[in-house]
Amino acid sequence: MHIHINIQEKVGEDKWLFKEMQAFLDEFFLSVFVTDEKGKVLRVTSQDDQQHLGKNVFELEQERVFYPSIGGKLFPFCKSC
Repeated sequence: MHIHINIQEKVGEDKWLFKEMQAFLDEFFLSVFVTDEKGKVLRVTSQDDQQHLGKNVFELEQERVFYPSIGGKLFPFCKSC
């Protein structure tokens, strides 16, 4: 699985963290979008959503690709963004 390799690269030797992250992502039947602090899509878990890589979640929300954007609701409250 492609996401499996990417997660392992990011967490390195932390096998517990890798296992927990993989279990979390395996539970989703829909796509999970990972963004930066400005809403740019960095990763997706679904092959069908690869087309959205590099786009902004606010634009995708306006286009009704998905609605609502959870990230869009949380970004205004992010202290480190």
